[in-house]
Amino acid sequence: MTASADSVPWEARLQLLGRWNLSVVDGDPAVPAETTQKLMALLALRGTLSRSQIWGTLWPDATTVHASGRLRTAMWRLAGGRLLLLNEDHGQLNLPHGVRVDVWDLYSAAAALARGDNSAAARPEMALFSADLLPDWDDDWLVVDREQIRQLRLHSLESLSTLLLQERRFGAAVEAALAAVSVDPLRESAHRAVICAHLAEGNAAEALRQFDICRRLYAEQLNAVPSRALFSLVSDFAGLRPHRW
Repeated sequence: MTASADSVPWEARLQLLGRWNLSVVDGDPAVPAETTQKLMALLALRGTLSRSQIWGTLWPDATTVHASGRLRTAMWRLAGGRLLLLNEDHGQLNLPHGVRVDVWDLYSAAAALARGDNSAAARPEMALFSADLLPDWDDDWLVVDREQIRQLRLHSLESLSTLLLQERRFGAAVEAALAAVSVDPLRESAHRAVICAHLAEGNAAEALRQFDICRRLYAEQLNAVPSRALFSLVSDFAGLRPHRW
């Protein structure tokens, strides 16, 4: 089952954000069986793994015989057909270079934003940060990966908003910040990014509206108020004093 990934003449795209989907360039979408989907998703998220690591993650309650049978079936489906969708080298499994994964694109875009790379080539599409990791799956092993990616999306959207603000692209900065709010409506730093973008554009009324949205959410869902630092951003325009809030 070993093969040279560099010699693969095609490209497949694996989507894990929003939903699971596999498509082949110049080919039809593929819908593998559930166990095959889970194996591909695990290798995409965790990298190279041994068979025992895969068993312990995907089927922790199964017997070794049952788990190994499931894995063999999934491996056959990925590597036994026209397309090579799996590499195995001395018992270590990974995805070949011919497979592109949207989560990898997300990681690359987030890293570029974190290091302040504002080149056109490094500028990500906002849609890349718009969806959760496999939201319809309820597998326990995904909990940590899902939260890591959620946090990565939030920080990246806020960083993108700041970068766009520096470029005086106010509308896009507001859009990125609002996308962060939609991911986590109770995240104060996301509301702050929206408010800062509105204020930078000179839209005090919009900034006050966003502050009021944040204040009402906190009151209704947390029985709390936004921080004094957030209040200070809009206090000059609101005509309020801290004791009134």
